[in-house]
Amino acid sequence: MTIAEHDEYRARGTVSGPISDTLRARVTGFYNDVRGVARNIATDSWDNGSKSWGVRGKLEWDATENLNLLFTGEYRKTDADCCASTWIAINNPNLQTLVGPINATRNNRTLNDETVTYSNSEQQTYSLQADWDLGAATITSITAYQKYDLEVNQPIERINSTVPLFVGATAAYADWSRNSGIVDLSAFSQELRIANNDSGDFNYVAGVFYMHSDIKRPFDRRRARCTAGTFGQPCAPGNTIYQSSASNIRLKQDSVAAFGQVEYRIVGGLKAIGGLRVQYEKGTNSGSRISPLVPGDAVLPGNAPVSGSITADDTAVTGKAGLQYEFSRDAQVYASYTRGYKGLGYEMEIGANLANQSVLEPEHVNAYEIGFKGRTSDGVLSVSTALFLADYSNLQVQANRSDLAAGVVQFVSTNAGKSQTKGFEIEATVRPDDNFSLTGAVTYSDATIDIDGLNCPQQFNAGAPVLSGMPTNICYRSAPGVTPTQNLRGATLPVSPRWKISFAPRYEADIAGTDFAGFAQVGVNFQSAMNFSVEQDPLLEQPAYTLVDASIGVKQIDGRYSLTLFVKNLFDENYLTSIGHTSFLGGNTDLVGTFNKDADRYFGATLGVKF
Repeated sequence: MTIAEHDEYRARGTVSGPISDTLRARVTGFYNDVRGVARNIATDSWDNGSKSWGVRGKLEWDATENLNLLFTGEYRKTDADCCASTWIAINNPNLQTLVGPINATRNNRTLNDETVTYSNSEQQTYSLQADWDLGAATITSITAYQKYDLEVNQPIERINSTVPLFVGATAAYADWSRNSGIVDLSAFSQELRIANNDSGDFNYVAGVFYMHSDIKRPFDRRRARCTAGTFGQPCAPGNTIYQSSASNIRLKQDSVAAFGQVEYRIVGGLKAIGGLRVQYEKGTNSGSRISPLVPGDAVLPGNAPVSGSITADDTAVTGKAGLQYEFSRDAQVYASYTRGYKGLGYEMEIGANLANQSVLEPEHVNAYEIGFKGRTSDGVLSVSTALFLADYSNLQVQANRSDLAAGVVQFVSTNAGKSQTKGFEIEATVRPDDNFSLTGAVTYSDATIDIDGLNCPQQFNAGAPVLSGMPTNICYRSAPGVTPTQNLRGATLPVSPRWKISFAPRYEADIAGTDFAGFAQVGVNFQSAMNFSVEQDPLLEQPAYTLVDASIGVKQIDGRYSLTLFVKNLFDENYLTSIGHTSFLGGNTDLVGTFNKDADRYFGATLGVKF
């Protein structure tokens, strides 16, 4: 059980044990109630909190001496007023007037919106695994079913008004609180494989896999424009224009694959590893868009009525090849090549061009890695290092395709030309004695992307020159009056910090005269700067930051009881989990952001009991 500041309560429990000589069970349940961390002055409440609960059970049965059955079931439900963003920069005085008493800085924890954002989900997963031991090999069957439901509403304008306000005769909208959708996903899968039991010079696994998935994605939007009135006041009678649209899109996919992997000891400590997977997938994406949604409304710009369907299929061959050399039980080096694959992508958002759909090309990656894993014979030091290089083609990314001049707000999935990630990682643990340990990790990752036809950062649009050809790394117009675009080469992949560094010293010692031990631990995590947008918007950058967590506690040596006191973000380091422009009033430098609870320091305690 955990209790922390700002009304955070978490409880988790597990019961396990034998029911009979051949039947065993394990049940785990949890309940979380976490108050929101953003103060909503419009509703006098805390937003961005959640309540969730769930249960997971396992039932294992030795049906015969060589047949084992494992049934697993899980259910979880979350109700969250998430994920409302807060204003972090306002340079438009008219916007500040509408927002009210909000101090828009990157430390802002206050919002003013009569509509509470929500994101409620429900998930069920069931599987049956059967292992049939044939002596030399085991045949495994895994049958699984998953169902996931998500319902969200994300208001856009982020101001406190139940009626449209006059914010300018040419403003794209004066109220936008309805922006809701559902994801209804179900999937069935079946895997059948065989693997040898004895670990000898030659080991293998081979199998087949099938999955059918069905995703339903209804979505609706309604906003209001106001063409006359007094600024910041309710729209003048007869001058409100409502715009609405709704879509209902469904994607059905089938995938079948055959796979196998072998390991062969060539000589001494030298081992070769090879694997191959052949996969075929087919999908049908169909749907329609109704505009307007409400009779009498105007059509939401860029969302005219349309319907259509597309069916696509693809065959992919992926695999792995590598060499591994063991100097001893305590040291080995390896080198590997992996061919990866991400399947066809389909547009399921409300602004999709359903009548003339295009399918995202499959994403492929060629990944290379060279590494070393080892430890000293006395166990004092263990270390793992790796050099990696990954070349992606047709990278699938989310990009801005909005046209604010036309009042169209749209983010779509698209293929980037290519991307490359290269770097190294080192993980190590030092245990000089029985009481002290130090774990650390360093990752350096240089991730770049090439992509054409992107929108420009909003603040660069006005000054974009008219240029011919295909200039790179500059915002330009191909002709006077058209929306500016940019073609990027060697740009930084979004949400990709170059450096991640962590270390965690821990000290633990028995308390004399008791059957308890005391412990203390510090965790330090550093992350270098990163940008949240593929458009390389300098305003959407999160600077480097370091989070320090600390804990102290006592535990019974046999593990029955434990009590931990902890502090998250000891030095109160602020950071954001997303940053974005707002389309409201077309502000080029007005920004919103989101943050986690541990963007502020808080304290708590965890009590553990084992029976």
